[in-house]
Amino acid sequence: MIMKQTGLTLIELVVTMAVISLLLVMGVPQFQSTTANSRLTTTINKLTGDLAFARTEAIKRGVSVAVTANGNNWINGWTTAVTISGATENLRFSPALTADTALNTSGVNAIQFNADGRSTATVNFSLCDDRTGNFGKTVNLVTTGQTFLAVNQACP
Repeated sequence: MIMKQTGLTLIELVVTMAVISLLLVMGVPQFQSTTANSRLTTTINKLTGDLAFARTEAIKRGVSVAVTANGNNWINGWTTAVTISGATENLRFSPALTADTALNTSGVNAIQFNADGRSTATVNFSLCDDRTGNFGKTVNLVTTGQTFLAVNQACP
Protein backbone atom coordinates (compact mmCIF):
# COMPACT_ATOMS: atom_id res chain seq x y z
CA MET A 1 0.00 0.00 0.00
CA ILE A 2 1.40 3.38 -1.06
CA MET A 3 0.60 6.36 1.11
CA LYS A 4 0.02 9.65 -0.66
CA GLN A 5 2.08 12.46 0.82
CA THR A 6 0.55 15.89 1.20
CA GLY A 7 2.17 19.26 1.69
CA LEU A 8 4.23 21.78 -0.21
CA THR A 9 7.50 21.25 -1.97
CA LEU A 10 10.32 23.69 -1.48
CA ILE A 11 9.87 25.00 -5.02
CA GLU A 12 6.16 25.67 -4.48
CA LEU A 13 6.93 27.51 -1.25
CA VAL A 14 9.61 29.70 -2.88
CA VAL A 15 7.34 30.56 -5.82
CA THR A 16 4.50 31.48 -3.44
CA MET A 17 6.81 33.71 -1.38
CA ALA A 18 8.07 35.41 -4.57
CA VAL A 19 4.52 36.18 -5.71
CA ILE A 20 3.58 37.56 -2.29
CA SER A 21 6.74 39.72 -2.22
CA LEU A 22 5.97 41.09 -5.69
CA LEU A 23 2.41 41.99 -4.68
CA LEU A 24 3.66 43.77 -1.55
CA VAL A 25 6.27 45.75 -3.48
CA MET A 26 3.60 46.95 -5.90
CA GLY A 27 0.87 47.55 -3.31
CA VAL A 28 2.58 49.25 -0.35
CA PRO A 29 3.40 52.58 -2.11
CA GLN A 30 -0.20 52.87 -3.29
CA PHE A 31 -1.43 52.16 0.24
CA GLN A 32 0.83 54.89 1.66
CA SER A 33 -0.59 57.39 -0.83
CA THR A 34 -4.13 56.34 0.06
CA THR A 35 -3.39 56.79 3.76
CA ALA A 36 -1.94 60.27 3.19
CA ASN A 37 -4.96 61.28 1.08
CA SER A 38 -7.28 60.00 3.79
CA ARG A 39 -5.46 62.01 6.46
CA LEU A 40 -5.85 65.22 4.41
CA THR A 41 -9.52 64.51 3.75
CA THR A 42 -10.16 63.88 7.44
CA THR A 43 -8.44 67.13 8.45
CA ILE A 44 -10.25 69.31 5.91
CA ASN A 45 -13.59 67.70 6.80
CA LYS A 46 -12.91 68.41 10.49
CA LEU A 47 -12.20 72.06 9.70
CA THR A 48 -15.28 72.38 7.50
CA GLY A 49 -17.40 70.70 10.16
CA ASP A 50 -16.13 73.01 12.89
CA LEU A 51 -16.86 76.08 10.75
CA ALA A 52 -20.40 74.83 10.08
CA PHE A 53 -20.82 74.06 13.79
CA ALA A 54 -19.72 77.57 14.77
CA ARG A 55 -22.13 79.11 12.28
CA THR A 56 -25.00 76.95 13.52
CA GLU A 57 -24.26 77.77 17.16
CA ALA A 58 -24.14 81.49 16.38
CA ILE A 59 -27.57 81.33 14.76
CA LYS A 60 -29.02 79.07 17.46
CA ARG A 61 -27.70 81.12 20.38
CA GLY A 62 -28.21 84.51 18.76
CA VAL A 63 -24.66 85.60 19.62
CA SER A 64 -21.28 85.67 17.90
CA VAL A 65 -19.22 82.47 17.87
CA ALA A 66 -15.52 82.48 16.99
CA VAL A 67 -13.18 79.89 15.52
CA THR A 68 -9.65 80.88 16.49
CA ALA A 69 -6.26 79.47 15.56
CA ASN A 70 -4.40 78.19 18.62
CA GLY A 71 -1.30 80.30 19.19
CA ASN A 72 -2.19 82.38 16.11
CA ASN A 73 -1.29 79.45 13.85
CA TRP A 74 -3.83 77.01 12.39
CA ILE A 75 -1.16 74.27 12.43
CA ASN A 76 -1.51 74.30 16.24
CA GLY A 77 -5.21 73.45 15.89
CA TRP A 78 -8.19 75.67 16.52
CA THR A 79 -10.81 76.38 19.15
CA THR A 80 -14.49 77.14 18.68
CA ALA A 81 -15.76 79.37 21.48
CA VAL A 82 -18.58 81.69 22.44
CA THR A 83 -18.29 84.67 24.79
CA ILE A 84 -21.38 85.71 26.70
CA SER A 85 -21.30 88.46 29.34
CA GLY A 86 -17.50 88.33 29.50
CA ALA A 87 -17.40 84.56 30.11
CA THR A 88 -15.88 82.43 27.37
CA GLU A 89 -17.17 78.91 26.80
CA ASN A 90 -15.05 76.61 24.63
CA LEU A 91 -17.39 74.55 22.50
CA ARG A 92 -14.88 72.51 20.48
CA PHE A 93 -11.13 72.04 20.34
CA SER A 94 -9.12 70.65 17.46
CA PRO A 95 -5.60 69.34 18.19
CA ALA A 96 -2.45 70.32 16.32
CA LEU A 97 -1.88 68.95 12.84
CA THR A 98 0.91 66.51 12.02
CA ALA A 99 4.36 67.89 11.31
CA ASP A 100 4.19 67.05 7.59
CA THR A 101 0.96 69.03 7.10
CA ALA A 102 0.67 72.70 6.14
CA LEU A 103 -2.54 74.71 6.54
CA ASN A 104 -2.22 78.08 4.86
CA THR A 105 -4.74 80.90 5.21
CA SER A 106 -4.94 84.38 3.86
CA GLY A 107 -3.46 85.78 7.07
CA VAL A 108 -6.62 85.40 9.16
CA ASN A 109 -6.17 83.91 12.65
CA ALA A 110 -9.79 84.13 13.82
CA ILE A 111 -13.18 83.85 12.19
CA GLN A 112 -16.30 85.15 13.82
CA PHE A 113 -19.82 84.17 12.90
CA ASN A 114 -22.52 86.71 13.76
CA ALA A 115 -25.97 85.85 15.07
CA ASP A 116 -27.29 85.88 11.48
CA GLY A 117 -24.71 83.24 10.44
CA ARG A 118 -22.55 85.60 8.45
CA SER A 119 -18.77 85.47 8.67
CA THR A 120 -16.70 88.55 9.44
CA ALA A 121 -14.01 87.44 6.98
CA THR A 122 -13.49 85.70 3.67
CA VAL A 123 -10.85 83.02 4.18
CA ASN A 124 -9.21 80.49 1.89
CA PHE A 125 -7.79 77.51 3.78
CA SER A 126 -5.28 75.50 1.77
CA LEU A 127 -4.24 72.14 3.22
CA CYS A 128 -1.20 70.27 1.89
CA ASP A 129 1.25 67.68 3.13
CA ASP A 130 4.91 67.05 2.28
CA ARG A 131 4.11 65.61 -1.17
CA THR A 132 4.16 67.68 -4.34
CA GLY A 133 1.42 67.44 -6.92
CA ASN A 134 -2.34 67.73 -6.96
CA PHE A 135 -3.07 66.32 -3.51
CA GLY A 136 -4.14 69.51 -1.72
CA LYS A 137 -7.56 70.37 -0.34
CA THR A 138 -9.01 73.87 -0.17
CA VAL A 139 -11.94 75.30 1.80
CA ASN A 140 -13.21 78.73 0.86
CA LEU A 141 -15.28 80.53 3.50
CA VAL A 142 -17.27 83.49 2.21
CA THR A 143 -18.94 86.27 4.18
CA THR A 144 -22.37 84.64 3.88
CA GLY A 145 -20.95 81.91 6.14
CA GLN A 146 -20.99 79.23 3.46
CA THR A 147 -18.01 76.99 2.77
CA PHE A 148 -16.92 75.58 -0.56
CA LEU A 149 -14.58 72.60 -0.79
CA ALA A 150 -12.13 72.00 -3.63
CA VAL A 151 -10.03 68.84 -3.83
CA ASN A 152 -6.94 67.81 -5.79
CA GLN A 153 -5.43 71.27 -5.67
CA ALA A 154 -1.77 71.85 -6.49
CA CYS A 155 0.62 71.84 -3.54
CA PRO A 156 4.04 73.48 -3.65
